[in-house]
Amino acid sequence: MKRYVLVYILVVSRLALVLCLISIVSACDPGQPPQQPRTPPEQLQNGSGDGQTVEKQPPQSQMAVEQAERRWQQQGIASYRIEVLVIRSIWHAQSYQITVQDEIVVDQSASCIPAPIEAGTCKVEPFQADAYTVPGLFAKTRSLFQDDSAKTWSEISFDPTYGFPNLISFNNPNAMDDDWSWSVTSFEVLR
Repeated sequence: MKRYVLVYILVVSRLALVLCLISIVSACDPGQPPQQPRTPPEQLQNGSGDGQTVEKQPPQSQMAVEQAERRWQQQGIASYRIEVLVIRSIWHAQSYQITVQDEIVVDQSASCIPAPIEAGTCKVEPFQADAYTVPGLFAKTRSLFQDDSAKTWSEISFDPTYGFPNLISFNNPNAMDDDWSWSVTSFEVLR
């Protein structure tokens, strides 16, 4: 009986080894490098819960960013409340609540959400509130055009009503755990 158990264990372990090797070999196919498919413009929910949609644009379109920024500026909104969620892969997630009055930050706070690597606890990281205002979101979007890999693997969405960047994200499928996203989770014009 012991002999059959030992043979069984030997066969199962070798089968497991063969399956692992097959997985590794198939994952290391030296063929074409993976290409991220370009997503055509489409309508998405804007994430603020108000039922509005945003238009997805390829990040290579600097003209789309410039048009959206002009649209924002033409509305003359100087006072607003915005909440931006920033997720850095498995490393950290933080939500920023910013209040702007007459184009000046008058209130700011942040809260963190434990990311997988943080094992259930997190600490709010120091931040510059201006980076999470609408002009700060446009600056972040423009910074993507300075880096070829960011241009290739980024996605930008704009709010259809106000024109500000509603989602800015980066995900290179050839690199592990370097993805990030900035998404506007709430926006309110203050009168």
